[in-house]
Amino acid sequence: MKGLKIKMIHGERFFLIEENQEIWEKYLNSIMDEWDAENKEQLEKQVYTEEEKAKNIKRLSGYSEKGKNNLTPYKFEYRRKKMSVQQYKPIVLDFEKIVGKSFHKVSGQDVEKFKNTTSKKNKLNHLNAFLLYCVTNRIIENENKDFLILLLPELYRNVGKLLAGNKLDSLLLTEEEKKIECPFCKQEKEAISDNWMLIQFPNNEKKFIVCRECGEEKC
Repeated sequence: MKGLKIKMIHGERFFLIEENQEIWEKYLNSIMDEWDAENKEQLEKQVYTEEEKAKNIKRLSGYSEKGKNNLTPYKFEYRRKKMSVQQYKPIVLDFEKIVGKSFHKVSGQDVEKFKNTTSKKNKLNHLNAFLLYCVTNRIIENENKDFLILLLPELYRNVGKLLAGNKLDSLLLTEEEKKIECPFCKQEKEAISDNWMLIQFPNNEKKFIVCRECGEEKC
């Protein structure tokens, strides 16, 4: 398949696949809603001087001098946060262009292919953060095991493979890779399924990989 052409309207790049556009908008809105809940009340109590308005309006992308009169600490910080999140969009757009499918349907192989072909390897942490947030918050509903395993920190991927029922060729693992550290007790144990388990705490959608001793103690 040849590369998809990214849609662009009034200078803003849009995803070609409608589901992916919806996923991005849900992601952006969720991040901003969380930020709003944590910061709005405090920022709305603050007031800028005219000098601060003139200085800060120039720090915003696409600023207009006309807008400085209405600039408040809340509006300024909200815009800066949104600009920060929007920095993730280019690498996510590139990912869609390469895989050519809905993020609900991408596989681990798709992710590996993109990581191996992209010239923006310094931005792969942005893509991983986007995918991890969306999967954790059920914005992306994708149960492909290889895809989910690739979202784990590299240290835990072998355990993820074992829990998913995949076989590992122990001859290909270094001595260091054969052992991993439990995030709770900090003990290193061999990366075999008998030593590890998944646990989930009440009122928390996240699942944690822990050694069997810690898991049985906390369950």
